[in-house]
Amino acid sequence: MEAKIKTFTCPCGYPQNGPEQLRGNLMVCKSCGNTSYVDANHVLGRSYVKYFPFQVSLDEFKLACIRLLMQSGPEDLFKKISDIEWRRVMVPMREIGKGKGRFAICLGDADLVKGLMEDKVYATQYDKIFPSFDAQNFSDELLTSDLDSHNLPQIKEILPITLTEDIICFEYKTKPEESYVIKFWPVFICTFKYKKEKYWVKAFGNMQESAMYSNINEAKGKRLIEPLYDFFIDFESTISGEKGISSNMATTLMLLPAYIDTMSIVFHDNSGFAFFMLLIWVSVVFSIFWLIFRIFGKLFSYFINALIAMIKCSIKGIAFKWQKKQYDKIRMSQMNMAINLFKLKNKDYDREI
Repeated sequence: MEAKIKTFTCPCGYPQNGPEQLRGNLMVCKSCGNTSYVDANHVLGRSYVKYFPFQVSLDEFKLACIRLLMQSGPEDLFKKISDIEWRRVMVPMREIGKGKGRFAICLGDADLVKGLMEDKVYATQYDKIFPSFDAQNFSDELLTSDLDSHNLPQIKEILPITLTEDIICFEYKTKPEESYVIKFWPVFICTFKYKKEKYWVKAFGNMQESAMYSNINEAKGKRLIEPLYDFFIDFESTISGEKGISSNMATTLMLLPAYIDTMSIVFHDNSGFAFFMLLIWVSVVFSIFWLIFRIFGKLFSYFINALIAMIKCSIKGIAFKWQKKQYDKIRMSQMNMAINLFKLKNKDYDREI
């Protein structure tokens, strides 16, 4: 007795779609070519299955990874990195609801995209990254690989749908629908080990919204920090008194020796009530002189600050130049190691990073 082969009836009415028409949980109708969502060996209503293509190459993602890892990772990351793996996955997302209240849930392995997006994403978030008019109809062409700039195949993994309709209805308080909207989102994933710990970098396949996420900032180790110094800003702020000597302080410094000398005479030649009165009188007189001499204090402070600025800023400028040279040397070494590790052979990459 021959076993009966399970067939599926498309919403278009064609009843003879066999197992060869299945693509995981999806069925591409032999008659009309439309794609339907299959759950527990049953076609669920009318399905609208779309996908968003990768808009940048794997090489461009690798370059973005280098930039991010050099900025956020430990200084010796590329010396101790291992087990590097690159993936391009198509993540099945189920869109539920209508209008502004729409949300999407991940139907596949949510752990793969953890950190890049939540289990439940609202349309106000994903419409900015994946506008509906960019979606294309699901077809067998999605399953084929394309080539990067070095003519190396870039295989796209179609993640299987693992959530059943019953689980979705229970977890998200939904009801079976007449139509099902499923969209595959493109995601780049890079995983690697550093000091035996596993880390990752993830990004959407169109690199929109600068959406790149990595847990490399959790890695312990010394970071390479770019030295920053603006000679002219520091020089100007020192001369203006913002970082140097203020005009009030300069005026005080000008009159301070005369005040101390006068007070020593008053203290030496007088005592008692006379000393107290002379102390008040001298203080009043020097206060008046202080107000008069403020104009000279401004000139004095400018002169002193200019002298301080020339000495201080010159020393800091020389130190900065040396620090920047060391920084550029280490950064260039990191970049060369990363390009070799990530198998990027185009010399133009040196200028792009």
